[in-house]
This record gives sequence, structure tokens and C-alpha cells, in this order.
Amino acid sequence: MMRLGKLLYISLLLTIIVSPKVRAQDPSFSQFYNARLYLNPAFAGTEEDIIVSATYRSQWNQLQGGYQSNQVTGVLPIRIEKGIQPRGHIGGLGVSVYQDQAGPNGSFRNVGGNITFGYDLPLDNKRTQHLVFGLQTGFGQRSITPEGYQWGSTYNPSTGQFDGTSSGVLLNDKAYFDVSGGVLWQYAPDRKNVYYEKSTHYGKRLSTFEGASLGVAAYHLNSPETSVLIDGGDPLPVLIKSHGSVVLGIAERLFVSGSGVALFQGEANQINVGSFLTYRRASFRTQEETMLRVGGWYRLQDAYVATAEIQHAGFHLGFSYDMNTTAINAISNPLTTYEIFAAFRFGQRGNRRLVY
Repeated sequence: MMRLGKLLYISLLLTIIVSPKVRAQDPSFSQFYNARLYLNPAFAGTEEDIIVSATYRSQWNQLQGGYQSNQVTGVLPIRIEKGIQPRGHIGGLGVSVYQDQAGPNGSFRNVGGNITFGYDLPLDNKRTQHLVFGLQTGFGQRSITPEGYQWGSTYNPSTGQFDGTSSGVLLNDKAYFDVSGGVLWQYAPDRKNVYYEKSTHYGKRLSTFEGASLGVAAYHLNSPETSVLIDGGDPLPVLIKSHGSVVLGIAERLFVSGSGVALFQGEANQINVGSFLTYRRASFRTQEETMLRVGGWYRLQDAYVATAEIQHAGFHLGFSYDMNTTAINAISNPLTTYEIFAAFRFGQRGNRRLVY
């Protein structure tokens, strides 16, 4: 295990210092459907209630200094309720901060924040279909702390010791400006029209097409320079995300959903596909809803993912567990990853769009 940890650190250092042109990639979340502003900026325009959420991801947690990613997001809906033509919900404003780190004591770090605006355009009078546009801008900073490593330039052959910690490589924190955008189509019928009267259908629920979505987003449209080498070059490649989902009602309180996402950045790509089985019960007295769901996902040629979620009124909690399937397991115990998501919803004025 210690040997594998050293290999991880060495590979990260060589990627930064030796490669003449580093091709960096963004981290990804197993619960991509919950990290919505990270999936598509247009999701800022879909939330009709105030929502604050956080995601924490620990990757390869068996290794000391494995990858860790976390983000916190808040979305404030925008409404026009007064005037000659009140339109109700027209979009939202989102704010998010994030941090990624790896290596001993988090010596490789990427931090930043974004502001996101989403505009919601209903496509019909009943507001069951929406075309949503999103624009995101922000700043990021990458840094590396070389202290704690042993470098060949500091080795003293006469004593057999390392006499210092300087790498001899000129490093500098790199701040950069970032621009992203996305578009999203959603189908989300009014929740009141989803449930059927028991007296009419003998307590059974007919198969119902309850929700669907299709979207595409492009991150780092300006290909910002992110190299921590003073005289190096590391433009961040444009990241394209394409995603879609469908939700079906199969019984009175039982639903099944399927979704997928494809990511393309430089020479790297990733595809996730999977499904949820959801049990949902609403209280007609309090109008509050409880949702329990479990799911399974497959990240092609990388990992299997098991997920579980609970949602009640204004609280939402999700947990996922990745089981790595790559060849790296041959030199170590299976490497695993866990991810925790939590969200709080305030106000609850709008019709929640179930598209995942």
C-alpha cells in the first residue's frame, strides 16, 4: 500500500514537472445528477425554490493523500410576480465554490468559485416543457506545495542523505478566469396530474411518463492557462458534457428512472449509465413528500457505483460507493470511492421537476 501511495505521488509530480505540455482534466462526481451546476449551468434556471447543497467525494481513500473533491452550491430563483404581465418563475442565480486536492497534506490543490445565471423559457402554456439556458463565469487557482518530497537535486552522495527540500523547479500559484455555458430541455408535468384516483383504477397506478431531460454543456470555453510552472504551458481543454434522463411511473408509488452522461475533454472521455428505483409517498394532509431510492451505475471501463438516497420535505441526503474495476487493482486491494451529498430546500413554492 505504501508503495502504491508513492507511485501515485510520483506520477502526479512527473505529470506536472516533466511533461512539456500537461493536459489537465476536471474531476467528476458519481452523483452527477445531484451536482447540477457542475453538470450543466442551465440547471440554475430550473430550481423554483431556494436550495443549498454540498457534495464531498473521497477517491481511492485507502491511500494516504488520495483524491478529494468537494463543492458547495446555492441557487436563488428569480420571479416576476408584479407588473402588467407577471410571469412567475423566469430563472435563477447560482453561486458555487469548489476544492480539489491530492498528494500528501493536499499538496496539489485546485480551488475556485463561480456565479451562474439560468433563464427558464416555458414552451407551452401549462409549463410542462422548458428550454433553459445557462451562463457561468468564475475564477480558479491551482497550486502545488513541494515541501515534504525528496528531490534528486538535493541528494548528497557523500552522506547518502537529502540535504534540502528545494526541487530546483520554478513553481507559482496560477489564478485563471473561466467561462462556461449550457442548454437544457426538460419535460416535467404538474405533479397533481401524475396520481390517479384509487376508486377509478382500483389502487393501481397506470404507467406514466413523468419526466425527462436532455442537455449539453461546455466548460472552460476560454481554455484558461492553468500551469503552475512559471515558464510552462497548461491550457485547460474545453470540457463537453452531454446528459439525458427519463422517469416513468410503474405503480401507484413506485417509479423507475434511467439516465446517462458522456464527458469529453482533450484526449480523455467518460461515460456513466445507470438507473434508479424510487418509492415516493405524499401526505395529503401536510402536502409533504418522502422519497426513498436505490440505484446502480456503471462508469465504462472504470467502476461500478451503488447509490442510495432519502428525501423528505426540505431535506435531501445521498450516498454513493464506487468499486474500481481497472488494472490498478492488480497491485493493491480494490480501490474504492465514496461520495456524500446533502441539500436543504427553502420556501417550496414551485412544482418540483422530477427529471432524475
